[in-house]
Amino acid sequence: DGWVTIIPKRFCQVWNCPKLNTLAANQFIPQPFSEPTMLSTLDLTFGDHSLKGINNREMFDVMRLHQFLMSCPLLENLRLSMSRLNEPGSIGSDSLLRSYSFSRVESITLRFQSCSASFIRAVLGESTFMVDKQLILSFGFSTTYRYELHQLIEATLNNSSRFPSLVEMELDIQHEFTSRTSGNNLNPVDLPFSLLGD
Repeated sequence: DGWVTIIPKRFCQVWNCPKLNTLAANQFIPQPFSEPTMLSTLDLTFGDHSLKGINNREMFDVMRLHQFLMSCPLLENLRLSMSRLNEPGSIGSDSLLRSYSFSRVESITLRFQSCSASFIRAVLGESTFMVDKQLILSFGFSTTYRYELHQLIEATLNNSSRFPSLVEMELDIQHEFTSRTSGNNLNPVDLPFSLLGD
């Protein structure tokens, strides 16, 4: 355990990988690149999927994630999987991604398991993906309340300029039934297509 947790952090503080094309990281945020990189595919996974209940969310440093993402200007494929996370302090108040544009990203996968709408807003900020054509969007939550799902979708699509070139969207909804639910079907889902632009 000590070796696994310490080595990646030390390595990333001094790394220089100008030809790195693909990076997958699990449970840690790499240090921002200090030199130009060719990184085009990024797959990041955070959070403890074994935790149960919406009140068991872990704290997560959204600002550090933003700093790393902005050091990858040539990204074309982005995958973020986040489970049961909260940002410490004031969520999203000073988002570094408030006006950042990812000009090359063409494919995005966003998976949020038991994350609040305010957390999703903090992660995405006011970022835009000008040439993105494909979006895979996955939400997992502990109730089947319609308003909660709507809040999660709206938090992702609240900026009509975020995906101006979107052609294909896949929506995956997962839920854990509680004693307050009945039956096996989710209520109808309202998709705010107006937020996707023209």
